[in-house]
Amino acid sequence: QPQRAALYQQVADALIHEWGLPQVAQHRPAVLESEVVTLLGELAYWLHGARPTGMISEHELQQILGNIWSGMHPDASPTDVYEAVGDFIGTLRLHPGVLIELQPQRYGFAYQGLQEYFAARRLVSSYRWASERIRRHLHDPRWNEVITLAIGFTALSSPDNASDLIETAILARGERA
Repeated sequence: QPQRAALYQQVADALIHEWGLPQVAQHRPAVLESEVVTLLGELAYWLHGARPTGMISEHELQQILGNIWSGMHPDASPTDVYEAVGDFIGTLRLHPGVLIELQPQRYGFAYQGLQEYFAARRLVSSYRWASERIRRHLHDPRWNEVITLAIGFTALSSPDNASDLIETAILARGERA
């Protein structure tokens, strides 16, 4: 399903770009546009596994995004993390996009397919661990679409890697399986 993964990628990229996030670090800590895919991938992966409703409170969102962002910026102070993530959540409120306020102070992805797409991106964010991550969710029907998108996304850049992923993660063949 590389075509579906490519379509989700185009939609997600367009919606992220509409947020108008900074491209480079400025005088104030901020979530950069180049960091959003990683940030949302981690969030979507957690949300897909932990919250079948797909919703999270604003407080939980602040904490989870703060943990992810601080991992990306290990030298950031707690104040820096709070400001960067707080500004990002403010942007979500003002400019709905990939991640939106579904109810007052309750957030989620605008569309289940976007959550699945970002969770898929997280599954294959490290090719070294992709097979193991996929196998962890292989027999859970809630993860079928995520796994399909993960393989489709991998096929966009390398059909050989996608084939290898199918063999090692799904068919359990080969040395890496």
